[in-house]
Amino acid sequence: MRYFVSTGTGGPRASIGRASRIMEDCERLREVLGHSDELDQATIRDYLEKNEASDWEEVLSSLSASEAFSSVGRDDARFSELLSFLDTVFSACVEEELEEHLRRTVNWSRELEARGVIDCVRMMAFKTNHQAMVRACKRNDLQVVHLLYRDGFRLESTMEQPETCARTIQLHDEGKQVKDMLREMTLLEAIGNPIYLLAEQRVDGTDPVHRAFQLIKVCRTIVSMKKAFINKVEAMENSLKSFLEKMLDLCEGAEEVELFLEQDDDIEEVSSRGTTLLPRIYQES
Repeated sequence: MRYFVSTGTGGPRASIGRASRIMEDCERLREVLGHSDELDQATIRDYLEKNEASDWEEVLSSLSASEAFSSVGRDDARFSELLSFLDTVFSACVEEELEEHLRRTVNWSRELEARGVIDCVRMMAFKTNHQAMVRACKRNDLQVVHLLYRDGFRLESTMEQPETCARTIQLHDEGKQVKDMLREMTLLEAIGNPIYLLAEQRVDGTDPVHRAFQLIKVCRTIVSMKKAFINKVEAMENSLKSFLEKMLDLCEGAEEVELFLEQDDDIEEVSSRGTTLLPRIYQES
């Protein structure tokens, strides 16, 4: 029998044949496959929904203990198959809200990285802009976003910083830079989700308020240059403003409020409308 793994992001499929037997050498994974010729998201989802997280953990342990798996770090083809497998599992777990199955898969892959079985650099690239994180942000799933972020999943967009946003749009409009602007906007919406900002703060210590002000600036830049995205951008800006209001509400007493408002975020077009003493208070233009 010949198996295939389809990526959850619509990418090319990695064939798992006789020459590369990561999946075929794992008896428990063959049970998951059943009589299907494809290890696609539907097959994985069906198994995950019908079985406990502990059963899934046994499948993963059996996979990493298989003979063929021992060479995954030295064999590019097998490593690509493993990434396709993980891609499918992460996407299915997030889509079906199977947090405990996801947690155990994350712990399993983290252990493989720690043991040097799989390449950490390539895993870092795999975890950048992964659809699972984008989907978790769209679902406003706080626990899953934090779980993925702690494991190194990150979102990046050339439009997330005020200084690069305008240049990216300009180069795109001039045809000098091939960028999928719709995908960039999808990433930007996820990055601007308050849940993602809080994950950044919890893990990396990034100031979520400062980030929110930066992203508001980005929103205004996009609106002035790319009218087609005005509805998405206005919704994002309103969400960021609501987040800032809630953060302000958490202040206890006048001293904390003053401390919150007196910070200067060095964002020219926002800060220039503020007061000398309280830069974060500004008038809407």
